[in-house]
Amino acid sequence: MHQGNTNAVSFGPFPNRKTSPDASGRELNKVLPIVTANGFTLLEVSRVSGTTDHRFQVRGPGGAQRNISVRFHRCLMARVDEVRKSHLWIGSRFWSFLAEALLEAYLTEKAEYPPNGQLIIEDLSDDEMLLAAHWQDKITRRT
Repeated sequence: MHQGNTNAVSFGPFPNRKTSPDASGRELNKVLPIVTANGFTLLEVSRVSGTTDHRFQVRGPGGAQRNISVRFHRCLMARVDEVRKSHLWIGSRFWSFLAEALLEAYLTEKAEYPPNGQLIIEDLSDDEMLLAAHWQDKITRRT
């Protein structure tokens, strides 16, 4: 984590940070809405074009809705590219999947919204970095 950024956190989508999605890829196909064990609901997500931001509409256990932004720090994205030895496009499903999973993990563990409605991700676990290194977006071609 970079010093001086109090909103930056290192959070993982994997329950004990030592596991990864199962071989069937089921975790990669989450569909909103997602309800956490403690009552937060991720209702909608949108990626802000040209940025590392993913904006979520989240309903808390009490019913109030807030907009939460998950942002990947550019230094993290550069480290991912180094590990991959190729560029992982900012619009890749990987970043959307990870934003969703990290926000879900944060809300479940902290039971509160991120400070200032923003979750800044500056680091990944070894498992998350391994996933990034091997990630391939499916390209659909029309025939």
